[in-house]
Amino acid sequence: KCSFSIYLAEGDALAKQGDYIKAVNAYTIALDIQPDDKNCLVARSKCHLKLGDADSALKDAESCLKDTHDFTKGLFQKAEALYAMGDFEFALVHYHRGNKTEARAERVQIGNPESQGGDR
Repeated sequence: KCSFSIYLAEGDALAKQGDYIKAVNAYTIALDIQPDDKNCLVARSKCHLKLGDADSALKDAESCLKDTHDFTKGLFQKAEALYAMGDFEFALVHYHRGNKTEARAERVQIGNPESQGGDR
């Protein structure tokens, strides 16, 4: 039996090749091993969107946000799914939340001497 990281890498490679159905299958196996991996959920959500399945894309995006509402990739992916479904107002809300969260994270990094590699 293969590990989570092998199935995740396989899904990533298949998605880059445009084989979204096989990528979804690989991500699904990876998520069977590690069900709450946020990055894997976002990756599978992107594949669902490429396949035209906005409902499944939204479910994955919402799953990666269930424990935390400030996961930037998840917020942007939820916005993409909502946009694909034609829910433009809520898509804009989530784009905005993602931008705010990303800007906040950048400010924290800028203000953290360890992230700049210096001792202050």
